[in-house]
Amino acid sequence: MLLYHEVIEHNVSRHPHKCAVALDAVHYSYGMLQARTTQIAQLLVASGVQPGDRVALYSPICIDLIAAYLAVLRVGAITAATHPTYSREKLVHQLKHTGARVLITQGCEALETLGRDTDLERIIMIGDAEATPPEVISLDRPPAGWGRARVPVLRTHRAVHHDVDHRPNSGMRRGRL
Repeated sequence: MLLYHEVIEHNVSRHPHKCAVALDAVHYSYGMLQARTTQIAQLLVASGVQPGDRVALYSPICIDLIAAYLAVLRVGAITAATHPTYSREKLVHQLKHTGARVLITQGCEALETLGRDTDLERIIMIGDAEATPPEVISLDRPPAGWGRARVPVLRTHRAVHHDVDHRPNSGMRRGRL
C-alpha cells in the first residue's frame, strides 16, 4: 500500500503533465507539484527536520500548502494541524501543545515573536508557488543563562544552509532528496 506522497510520486512517473491539482484558475501538473514538493522538502532537511519531528502548517488553502503537506510526509515528519483562522493566542497554544519545531506559513500576525513564545526553531515562508521560492527564517535564541530576554533573530535560508553544512558532528542528515 502506497502512502499519499508516494501515490503522487508514482503518478509523476506515469503522467507528469496531467493535472494533479486545480485550485481556482491555477492548474498544477504532477510534475510541477512534485518539483515544488521537492523544493520545500529540501528546505525542511536543510533546516534539520528529521523523521518524527513535528511541523505545523498554518496557511489558507493554496497549492503551496498542498506541496508543503506532501514535503512533510516525504521527509518522515509529522504534521501538526492548525487552521488559518486561529488567533495568534490560539496558534501559540497549538504550537506549544504539539511541540512543533518548524512552522510553514504564508505569514501571520507578529511572526517575529513566535520564537519567543513557542519552541519553534524555524519558520518556512511559502507563497505563490509560481512566483515565490520558499524561504527559511531561523529563530536563533541566546544560550540559557545569559540573563536577557529571548529575542529571535531572523536569518535567511542562505545563513541556515551555511550553518547546516559547516556544523561539525551535528548528527544532522545532509542528503539530498
